[in-house]
Amino acid sequence: MHSIDESIFQERILNNLNAEQKQILTELYVLNNEGNKRHLSIDTHEKLIISSKLITEARFDKRYINLYNNNICKPFLIAQFRNDQFYNNQ
Repeated sequence: MHSIDESIFQERILNNLNAEQKQILTELYVLNNEGNKRHLSIDTHEKLIISSKLITEARFDKRYINLYNNNICKPFLIAQFRNDQFYNNQ
């Protein structure tokens, strides 16, 4: 999850965290006032792990169908074929 609407961030995530957790997550997700969305701003793998852990602790539903319905992400299916064939048919 790399960007999220501010209202969802406030209501569904921050409301379920303690003060210290809120501060950490607010520092990791920076508010873009133009789109009223928060964007993940990390420079290390460790911060990504912390972000994911805090969102899980907030009991935020991260299933792809709910992320899609809330315009947080769009799932894609990526297929790779061997020998440029699909079931032996080029």
